[in-house]
Amino acid sequence: MRKVPPAMDSRPPKRLQRPPTVPQTLTSATTATGDIEQDRISNLPDAILSHILSKLPTKTAIATVVLSTEWKHLFASILNLSLVIDDVLNNPPNPIPISSISYNCRFVETYVLSICSPSLKFLTLNDCNDDDFYEVSIDTPLLEVLIYDDHVASSYLGMNLNSLLIAYIDVGPSDYMVEYIDDEAFQWYVQNVAELVAACCNVGLLYLSNLCRGREFSKHSLVAIHYSSYAMPIFHYLTQLKLGDLNVRGWVFLPRLLESAPNLKTLIFTRGFTEHKGCFTKFESSISNSVPMCLSPHLRSIYFEEFNGEQDELELVFYFLKTAEVLREMKFSFCSSLPIEKQHITWSKITCKVEEGE
Repeated sequence: MRKVPPAMDSRPPKRLQRPPTVPQTLTSATTATGDIEQDRISNLPDAILSHILSKLPTKTAIATVVLSTEWKHLFASILNLSLVIDDVLNNPPNPIPISSISYNCRFVETYVLSICSPSLKFLTLNDCNDDDFYEVSIDTPLLEVLIYDDHVASSYLGMNLNSLLIAYIDVGPSDYMVEYIDDEAFQWYVQNVAELVAACCNVGLLYLSNLCRGREFSKHSLVAIHYSSYAMPIFHYLTQLKLGDLNVRGWVFLPRLLESAPNLKTLIFTRGFTEHKGCFTKFESSISNSVPMCLSPHLRSIYFEEFNGEQDELELVFYFLKTAEVLREMKFSFCSSLPIEKQHITWSKITCKVEEGE
């Protein structure tokens, strides 16, 4: 007798369901027994976490910001921060070369700031570090524009700025130096400013600020290289020089700066002169036996902004009118607080001197 197979169950088979899972979070972990334990790493002090991150490549350390809001700002306190910028952004099908980077953020307790890029052309460093002692390294062989607005670093290492065309240097002493200024701190300051300016020796346009960044600090950034033992480089390609406000030390330093720019064509005093009385005499005493080379065959334009019409300022104007042999134009923008009457008197003195020269 043939056995009849049992009838097939016409109901659809039951779906297999996964066992319930414990949600994983950034602040919890699951043990082998299924218990949830707290993530001890996130509870470590920030100082220890920053030390751990400093052992990682900068790119990996910065990527930790996605872990938790607690990690968001930790990367900024890495002691040795190296910003290695890829040649192109991998954005297929059209890779985009990186040409402009601006750092407007402040890194906390960062002792080394290193920027490396084979293609970067525009770089802005603005108030990047609140630490008093940190090193800066910029390896950017194609960089064309550098805007540096910060307090001076403790040292500048491996500065590769061979293609630099424009440099705006506005550096001053740190808060620590302003508070605890002494001869040793001053020498350290002027030496490092000189190193930074010397690294920009290939520029065609150079702006040097003379703004004081502290009440007690009377030696400003513009004249720091004048007091340093660093050999002043020759700016062979410099054709346009912009200077911030000149105090008495700026007057003394000006001849040396002109002598270091033999091909200078345009000189601009962007913020006038903060000190006047007796300054032109100091300027004259700082001039070597011969007139700075740029004044004879090259200097064609001089602009005086925030002009006050003081006697020492006029003496400087008359000096340029006498020695700049190929000078074509000299423009003035008077200080807004200068009375109209004095502006007219000042202008009359200048035009009379020009007519005498003719």
